[in-house]
Amino acid sequence: QTNTLRNINMSSYWNTSNDNDDENSSDEENNTEEEEKIPEDRIIFLIDSNETMKSLNTNNRSYIQNVLELALAMMKAKIIANDNSAFGITFYWTINKDENSTSEGIYTLMPLSQPTASKLREIQHLIDNIDQLYNKIGLTKFSVASKCPLKQAFWQCSHYFSNYGVKRATSKVTKPILNRIWIFSDLENPYQYHNDNEYDQMVRVAKDLGQKNIEISVWFILGVVHTFNPGKCYGKILLACNNLSDDEILSNYISISELSGFDISIASIRKKIYKKRILNSTYMNLGSLNDSELVNRITKNIIVDSMVDKSLVSSIDNKINNNSNNN
Repeated sequence: QTNTLRNINMSSYWNTSNDNDDENSSDEENNTEEEEKIPEDRIIFLIDSNETMKSLNTNNRSYIQNVLELALAMMKAKIIANDNSAFGITFYWTINKDENSTSEGIYTLMPLSQPTASKLREIQHLIDNIDQLYNKIGLTKFSVASKCPLKQAFWQCSHYFSNYGVKRATSKVTKPILNRIWIFSDLENPYQYHNDNEYDQMVRVAKDLGQKNIEISVWFILGVVHTFNPGKCYGKILLACNNLSDDEILSNYISISELSGFDISIASIRKKIYKKRILNSTYMNLGSLNDSELVNRITKNIIVDSMVDKSLVSSIDNKINNNSNNN
């Protein structure tokens, strides 16, 4: 059943065993020690580019737009966290290919690298002007005539991990490394028009990736298809790559969207980005509470950062106004 697979633990994607949102229970003194335990993530977003991915979710966003929004949120979070994680964005099943792709049907928008401000702006521009992206990569119609190049996409991702590993070998990487491929698709079985031999070859490549310590997860997009049966295609891929023997463990590598898309996951990431914490404290003497004019004048000149809860500012204003009325 779909619901049994939907409760993916997002904390695993943040490389934390416990993500306690109770700020009062967090021990800031242990931050440095905990950060040293966090692995360096290298994630490639491998996005299906068949034409059905242009479909809109209940928030009026196309599936591809929603996936890119998820990728963008994660990159911003890692930058804010001063994390050295790397990301890549590759589309498979495209009509066009980029100059660096070795196979037809593969278009890499962002090779595996640490995100930069200019790259984030580029991705945001394509999200806002999604037709430009569709024209750039070319979407494929899912039919008997089209062959899913997932095997070739796996090899391309493996190539990116290898190249990036060579680059990072020159720097001192003391953290453990996690190489991950996240597949995003709305098709239960993209290989339904392939013969068994082609499917088996793709599964063997997935197993080869696992031997290179590359992990694969599937993010399935609910839309026209309202259920997800991993046994139709992706189950064997995940079992082979991640060396799994238990179908229940298999669910740890599957995330299924709501009909609104992955907005819950995005909200969870943004909550982590803007998590309130005490950075410093300063004593301020605003004068006597009876001196309402002085308090008003000083308070109105305080620059409130956009990340501060605006309800707190409103509460302060209300208390000041009450004091003014009482006096």
